[in-house]
Amino acid sequence: MHTRQACWYALWFALAALVATGAAHALTIKRLEGQDLQDIYGTYAPHGDCQREPRILVDGSGFTYRVAGKDTRSSTIEWALSYMGQDYRGISRWFFPFPVSDDDFGRVLMTINPDERPGTLKFEPNLGPGQSLSPLQAALVRGSPYAKCGMQATPAPPPKSGAAPAVPVAPPPEASAAPAWQTRNAAGHLLAMAVPIDSVIKTLSVFCDQGKPVLAMLLKMHPPAGPVTLTFVFRGWTVNVPMAPGNRDGTLWLADLSRSELPQWLAHRGRDATRDKLARLSTESFLRINGTTQGEVSLKDSTAATRAALSGCYRY
Repeated sequence: MHTRQACWYALWFALAALVATGAAHALTIKRLEGQDLQDIYGTYAPHGDCQREPRILVDGSGFTYRVAGKDTRSSTIEWALSYMGQDYRGISRWFFPFPVSDDDFGRVLMTINPDERPGTLKFEPNLGPGQSLSPLQAALVRGSPYAKCGMQATPAPPPKSGAAPAVPVAPPPEASAAPAWQTRNAAGHLLAMAVPIDSVIKTLSVFCDQGKPVLAMLLKMHPPAGPVTLTFVFRGWTVNVPMAPGNRDGTLWLADLSRSELPQWLAHRGRDATRDKLARLSTESFLRINGTTQGEVSLKDSTAATRAALSGCYRY
């Protein structure tokens, strides 16, 4: 699955924006001038050393890349305004600097101030099956990470000594119901998708990929390093799903559901009388990541949506 992560990267961004507002929040721009982005202006280079290349100039005219002594500009930029959701208030900014069309954000994702580190920049591949980077794009990805000239890119600070790593705890629950499951056609897949509430989980999706049922979890922020297990709690019955990373940022996590009973629970079915009764009575599932409570996801319309999305790859 890891080799297909890029196709999903743009897919999850588009679907998350659709679920949140009904329309994808990517702004097509030619220039940065007038967008209140002066704080990210500057020249970025590997480790902040502007004697080195690649170098990226960010100014009101947009993005200029100097690679092998040649300057190249982005003629069109997709600014991913809602990449981390409508409530995000951090300093990171996400752009697709080489869009191909209205439905194809291109082969590269550029993040400025990644992981809330000011004055830094990185590129990462956004490749689908059979796709490849251009020489310019490959050079920009290889050169990552970058820092503004005179600064040095530093890793995120480690946890304090003796502190056990933990996924950030979501805020207290609000008096609101989680949205129902729905289906979306995107990038050649039919997906069933839901948006949890009171959670660091941005979206949960199930779909068929090359004949296998897949669960995808998109996070609003990356968890600490280490294994990640997503637990669904259905009226006291737990279903654990070990997740595997789907991107380098640790915000996309994937699981093969071929041997999991999760699709049955989402379809309000169980493998025996006890589980079947609990599944039929369940109206929501509480969520945990590595044992830490992470809100809940509604089960409204989950039967129809998930069975439609997994009809070609999972036997109920």
